Amino acid sequence: MTRMIDFGIDLGVTKSVIARWTGTRTEVVKNNEGRETTPSAVWIDKSKRLFVGSRAEERLEDDQDNATGEFKLQMGADSVFTFARSGRRMKPEELTAEVLRSLKRDVFQRTGEELRAAAITIPAAFDLSQCKVTIRAAELAGFVLSPLLTEPVAAAIAYGLPSGGEDRFWLVYDLGGGTFDAAAIQVRDGVIQVVNHGGDNHLGGKLIDWEIVDQLLVPAVTSEYSLDDFRRGNPTWATAFAKLKIAAEEAKIRLSRDASTEIIIDFLCLDGKNEPVRFEHEVSRAEVEQIAHPFIVRSINIAKKVLTERRLGAADIEKVLLVGGPSLMAYLRDRLTDPTEGLGIPLDFTLDPLTVLARGAAIFAGTQRFEDDAGAVVAERKYGDPPLTHSIGVALPSGEMHVWLEKGTPLPVRKRIAHHTTVDVRRGQGGTLIRMPVVEGENRARADRNQLVGELVISADQIKQDVPAGSQVEITIEIDTSRLVRTKAYIPALDEEYEDVVRFDKVAANPERLRQDVDLEKARLDEMRIKANQTCDPGAQEALRRIDQERMVRDVEAALAKAHEDRDAADKCQKRLLDLRQAVDEVEDALGIPSS
Repeated sequence: MTRMIDFGIDLGVTKSVIARWTGTRTEVVKNNEGRETTPSAVWIDKSKRLFVGSRAEERLEDDQDNATGEFKLQMGADSVFTFARSGRRMKPEELTAEVLRSLKRDVFQRTGEELRAAAITIPAAFDLSQCKVTIRAAELAGFVLSPLLTEPVAAAIAYGLPSGGEDRFWLVYDLGGGTFDAAAIQVRDGVIQVVNHGGDNHLGGKLIDWEIVDQLLVPAVTSEYSLDDFRRGNPTWATAFAKLKIAAEEAKIRLSRDASTEIIIDFLCLDGKNEPVRFEHEVSRAEVEQIAHPFIVRSINIAKKVLTERRLGAADIEKVLLVGGPSLMAYLRDRLTDPTEGLGIPLDFTLDPLTVLARGAAIFAGTQRFEDDAGAVVAERKYGDPPLTHSIGVALPSGEMHVWLEKGTPLPVRKRIAHHTTVDVRRGQGGTLIRMPVVEGENRARADRNQLVGELVISADQIKQDVPAGSQVEITIEIDTSRLVRTKAYIPALDEEYEDVVRFDKVAANPERLRQDVDLEKARLDEMRIKANQTCDPGAQEALRRIDQERMVRDVEAALAKAHEDRDAADKCQKRLLDLRQAVDEVEDALGIPSS
């Protein structure tokens, strides 16, 4: 039987939501506890029973060896979480599948329907490997069809299609628990099209929460109690820090309305004398605003870049659509509307920022046909072809990037690219015929400034006869609307074709290499700062001001300090280091200095 998918899922870092399109409106499907949001957390108890949602979230505080959350940030990585008590090991996509199964059970409980298909939102900043494993997670959860929809498009769909044929531009500002997206949306004649995008998978509300812990709560605790080596990352105090993190988040939410709030934790931990620690501390809105400021500046800079790259100004944008729980902060809204330091564009927050993405995905799902036996047939829809959010290509030995597909290319797309071998390869010998890093990003001259997302590899043991240097290799790449990729290679000299020659896997950051790279970049920054002060070049000074306003060096150093024990921190360090490199490059370019 042919029907519409009708269900949309916002698969969030900290919370997930599922909504249904009824044909005339959207309705959020509440979970077993009657709540619209389900924490993206998993816990396995002593009887080896697996729980998802608020019960698992509660265990993040006092049973960290058997509970985990925020695993969406590790999608596409080779990380594994081990549940100590049961010994069970689960990859990020397997944990994500458990969240999706929980949402499916909620649908069955509320409607009696066995859900087999749903549209799933993803950050526009997700790379190709992260899109691939999101689909894998859906398959593990029992979905036979799960088209991916970028979060900015879902938000625009939820806010509705205006009447009239004139062009309208909206800006989606989506600050979630762990990711940030900004997207310029063009709306015309009932068609929604993303015209440009920027984002950061390591920028979100949870980072503000942790800064509140580190800057305000930890000093308050240590000033009153004697606790040996009381720091995040020390296993002795893991439970205490989990409690502080929850308290920080709750305080941040209360301070959206109140000028100050009291944090009270009746039992934080035991001190050195084995006495219970009761923690009380007052936090002001001004203190939290000061902490949040660099994160907000960073998000605004990303949003401004999205507009300037498309030659759009504040006057061209009708409104900013706010998405994500942190967007409820009054200070953030004030900063966004500021015409000098912010965007200076009217805000629209008429829809609940916590459920808007699921509602938009449900409306989209209502345009997608689904047949249980025959797969999926895409219905005619009122949404333009989604664009490729980053350019994709390979890093050449020269250090340059050879672009396969440009950012903004409408999806789906299929393209053939020619490369040539550089050495003679003989049949039966070891080694590779061709090996090239695959990167996403916009820096053509410096491929290492882009994000490494995989590797193009054809092994020598795959060939049936000798291949001389200079032989042509034709690479075909296909990307569908969910950004799932298929690749193959054809070697004319052999008349042979090879499937899946590009491996899209996130490479784990090496903490020791990160430390070396951080030291080198800090030294380069110091050198550029001296030269910029000598010349007073305005372009260099502006780039340096952005580095300081966003606290790039501090972010890199803080993430590096935790990189050995926290995979997410290592990934964040790698990402912020790349941001810092690009910013220092801007200083060099402004000063006319050849880049290193």
